[in-house]
Amino acid sequence: MEDNKNNITLRNITTEIENSFLDYSMSVIVSRALPDVRDGLKPVHRRILYAFNDLGLTYDKPYKKSAFVVGEVMAKYHPHGDFATYGTIVRLAQDFNSRYPLVDGQGNFGSIDGDGAAAMRYTEARMSKIASELLRDINKDTVDMQDNYDGTKQEPKVLPARIPNLLVNGSSGIAVGMATNIPPHNLGEVIDGVIALADNSEITIAELMSKIKGPDFPTGSFLLGRSGIVKAYTTGRGSVIMRGKTEIEQMKNGKERIVITEIPYQVNKAKLVEKIAELARDKKIEGVTDLRDESNLKGIRIVIELRRDVNSNVILNNLYKLTPLQSSFGVNMIALVNGVPKLLNLKEVLYYYLEHQKEVVVRRTKFDLKKAQARAHILEGLRIALDNIDRIISLIRGSQTAEEAKAGLIDQFGLTEIQAQAILDMRLQRLTGLERDKIEEEYSKLMELIADLEDILAKPERVIQIVKDELLEVKEKFGDKRRSVIIEGQVDQIENEDLIEKEQIIITLSHIFGNSYGLGIIVFTIKTRIVLVPVMHFQYKTTRQTAILQPEINKLREKYSARDHQTQEILREEISALYEREGVNQYAGCLPVAIQLPVMIALYQAISRTEALKTGSFLWFNLDQPDPFFILPILVVATTYATSWLTMKMQDSGAAGKIMLFVLPAMIGFTALTFPSALSLYWVVGNIFMVIQTLIMNNPFTFIAEQKAIAHEKRRREKALEKAKKKHGRS
Repeated sequence: MEDNKNNITLRNITTEIENSFLDYSMSVIVSRALPDVRDGLKPVHRRILYAFNDLGLTYDKPYKKSAFVVGEVMAKYHPHGDFATYGTIVRLAQDFNSRYPLVDGQGNFGSIDGDGAAAMRYTEARMSKIASELLRDINKDTVDMQDNYDGTKQEPKVLPARIPNLLVNGSSGIAVGMATNIPPHNLGEVIDGVIALADNSEITIAELMSKIKGPDFPTGSFLLGRSGIVKAYTTGRGSVIMRGKTEIEQMKNGKERIVITEIPYQVNKAKLVEKIAELARDKKIEGVTDLRDESNLKGIRIVIELRRDVNSNVILNNLYKLTPLQSSFGVNMIALVNGVPKLLNLKEVLYYYLEHQKEVVVRRTKFDLKKAQARAHILEGLRIALDNIDRIISLIRGSQTAEEAKAGLIDQFGLTEIQAQAILDMRLQRLTGLERDKIEEEYSKLMELIADLEDILAKPERVIQIVKDELLEVKEKFGDKRRSVIIEGQVDQIENEDLIEKEQIIITLSHIFGNSYGLGIIVFTIKTRIVLVPVMHFQYKTTRQTAILQPEINKLREKYSARDHQTQEILREEISALYEREGVNQYAGCLPVAIQLPVMIALYQAISRTEALKTGSFLWFNLDQPDPFFILPILVVATTYATSWLTMKMQDSGAAGKIMLFVLPAMIGFTALTFPSALSLYWVVGNIFMVIQTLIMNNPFTFIAEQKAIAHEKRRREKALEKAKKKHGRS
């Protein structure tokens, strides 16, 4: 009992806890939670891939049960729970989790809905093709090895990593007092960035971002703005806003539906659908009539059907605000550099990877050089033997033992022990002339190889070029298109009002004219009409062409004057053929109206939603109220009649056209009685502008005069021709 008491060391409990916690935290940081900057892998990932390689489970070999792989990993390299090891294999195999999966799984490996993988006894796995690039040349002393947990085997401290895996697949983990969260990127872009750094060590992060645009998530989606990306790449920390890809589709019944085809990274699709359903049930989002998940193996498709009376864009905006359809990814680029955690910017990540690749190439070259020199050394001995074959045979025959023969060869021919042993092991067939030629040829090639390898080691620029060539080879084999689309500009949280193209133009123009919103509307109208001048010119050109063709159209109408359906159908076909033959687009006249309609709707929304316009006044009327004296509606009727009359002067519109000349102004004028005066003002100014524009660009009076002159000249020629024919007949 006294002996035991003598073995007890008294220590302060605070000191003991501090030291123990420090040991624990360093163990978590280095051995569990943080990836190495060189290969982008945590120890468990590295051990799993090394075990796959050790078992020969490459992409071109048959699958093996996942349970078998887990057992091998646990027994040889990673003595932790089978659940944790299998979970890691599952995540490495999920194409919605890894941008470039490192494990090729067969069976149920879970889903984006959060479904768990099948038990390891039911699934099979092997290394993916791209994962082989992480382990390429690992048997050529390219990386340092260390003892495994029980000292029975060796495992790599880091993988050669032909691909820049830290950025390509990203990494996440929570250590003690720190965490890492690195987003995945596009392989081709990252390789371009590494090559750019190799070419110019002074390259800036801004220049690197011209190569590496931003994260590229396996689930696609949109990335909103570049400010978060720039901050993350510059400082190592930032936030990237992700937004699901959506479309608004028109259904046959006139309703609209929102279709979600891509969702943000690490968002559970089933929970997203559940959240949308919950919001619709609680009336936080109103207007949803049906919600269903139509996703399949081809991709994601979540359908949200809406009521006819709701604004789809408003609903969509609420989805962005209230559901994970818009999420953020907090970037925290912490990785191990020489075993020490460090916060890294984009350039530093690429720099450490590039330095690792240069070291791998140098160590591989030294390995190949050493192997080539060893073989050349043996071949030099064989060449000596072949040159002195009779003496050597005699020496061997005269020796009592192999050791005596080896010693004789070393003494008499100046051979090394290795060369002497190679001669003793040489088969008799190597004595033939053909075999001698093969030895000479092999020796010659080896000397060329040795010279080339020595040149690589002597010239750092050649090492860099090899790194670049190998990376370009990987890009060629595995590079693909970017999945995540970056939307330029800073995008913050959108409010419902922001969905409408607001009144900013009118308000700004009004400020220029002494805060007169009426003058702002007038100037806005004129600017809008000026923008439409090319469109109107096209319309005028079409109108003129149609007017020129009017006599021929009238002849066709006389020819097919019968009112039966068949005759009228022939008439329409003949007129269409005439238009097509003369290059006239008969629907061009609708283009200005089609363009102006959205402007009218936007203006109406601006008036109804903008407080300044609601309360504003101009001349004798309030902008948001109908004209109390009906002056504006009368002007609307008059100016609409003027524009219609000028248009009709160009062509014969028949009885129907003459009726519309009066009906259309009347209808618009009646509508103007209830419209806000601001809208009527826009209509009047637009019509006045159109009248002036028509008189300048397509004056119907000038056109009529031209057509009369052409007709008069035609009649004169016809009369002259007729007169000449009569005179000729009399003679």
